[in-house]
Amino acid sequence: MTGASDEHCIPCATTRPTEHVFRTRTAEDVPVFGTRCTVCGSVTVHGAEMEYDADDPFIDGYLQSEGGIDAIVANLYRVEAPAAARFLDVGANYGFGVRWARDMLGWRALGVEPSYSGRRGARELGVEILDQYVTAETMLDERFDVILASEVIEHLLDPSPFVTVLRDHLAPGGTLVLTTPAAEVITPATAVEGMQAVGTGGHVFLFSAPAFADYLRRHGFASVDVVRNGMSLSAVAAVEPDRPLSARARGPQPAEVATFLEALATDPASPPVLATAMAVRHYRALVNLGQDAPAVERALVERVRTHTGLDLAAPAALMAALPDLEAVPLLIAPAAFAAGMVRVVHRRDWAQAVEYFALAEAAVAEKRRRSHSYDGDSRLILAQSRAHRLLALLHTDPAAAVAEWRRMLAADELVDPAGWTVRLFVEAHALGQPRLFDAGLDDIARAIG
Repeated sequence: MTGASDEHCIPCATTRPTEHVFRTRTAEDVPVFGTRCTVCGSVTVHGAEMEYDADDPFIDGYLQSEGGIDAIVANLYRVEAPAAARFLDVGANYGFGVRWARDMLGWRALGVEPSYSGRRGARELGVEILDQYVTAETMLDERFDVILASEVIEHLLDPSPFVTVLRDHLAPGGTLVLTTPAAEVITPATAVEGMQAVGTGGHVFLFSAPAFADYLRRHGFASVDVVRNGMSLSAVAAVEPDRPLSARARGPQPAEVATFLEALATDPASPPVLATAMAVRHYRALVNLGQDAPAVERALVERVRTHTGLDLAAPAALMAALPDLEAVPLLIAPAAFAAGMVRVVHRRDWAQAVEYFALAEAAVAEKRRRSHSYDGDSRLILAQSRAHRLLALLHTDPAAAVAEWRRMLAADELVDPAGWTVRLFVEAHALGQPRLFDAGLDDIARAIG
């Protein structure tokens, strides 16, 4: 989409000259378009205003795959806070940030979330989440040392009252943490990652980094720092001048995340859907830490079998059954991916690794076929499963691995074709089969060059 027109810019709060940067449709088939302000660089999304309250299947999927717990809690490590800090999580969603602040940091934690997700999370996580909006009329009993509003502000047609009330609820010396998708990822040729930032059907504008910092200063924050992390902007702000702030996260450590997930998976108060989802996440966290954890894997297989009736111990049979299942639990893809990775990392059970990676790919494909959604973790699982399946296949059927490598190159299915071409070539040499890639030496030379 190209073109230009004068349109309302939400961060500027006035009509500005804009360039048109995309046109798309929401999941409900509502047309929307986006314009970039030529003054502040922010993107306004026209026609996307909507309200949506999650239902149980949506929340179950969020627990199993789509909720980035480590990213959520990283926001708590963007500030220096006193012991037993008073913490307010505005837009707490299911409440993982509130539970982490309470259990892992020892903070006095309160969430605010006017949705069924917040009501269910408060009950299942055993945390305090107020079922209300934060507005100028909101009356809370105290002020807070740390206030977090993550992925909230981009939903507001007029964010000014919201930012003002957050400022007014900060204690002296308190810090506000805000995160939001970055306008910088949107271009006239927006890729799927950019459309994820737009979040068609809910996000009404995206700040640029300079506009974000300027907006906070205009709303009474004398000390501000904004950093971009991939597709997102993170800001920390304080009312007092000359506060030494850094919006870069300084935690958590991966081992801390694993401990947190294990606690949720084994908590007798966790309902089965939460415990099973956290068991999958805990297993994946251990694999990422380089641990083999066969006992954890066996317990996970049994838990998933009990909760869903599906047998992760038979990946090929499960993959064949996926198309006929009434529902495919979203935990299948991350669990299968982790099971494949642990075998590659510890260089064993190569045939099983191939089957697990194929199952992970199939589970992602089923998700896309059924819901047409494609979150960032699904993209990562799909890309890494494809590449690592090739690596494992070299150990079980070298000729098939080379043929599949050629097919993936031609179909542009490898996320890093040069890097993976070199890695497969080196693996073939290590296996004593240097001639496997003779017919592809030109591709390898181009990859190296």
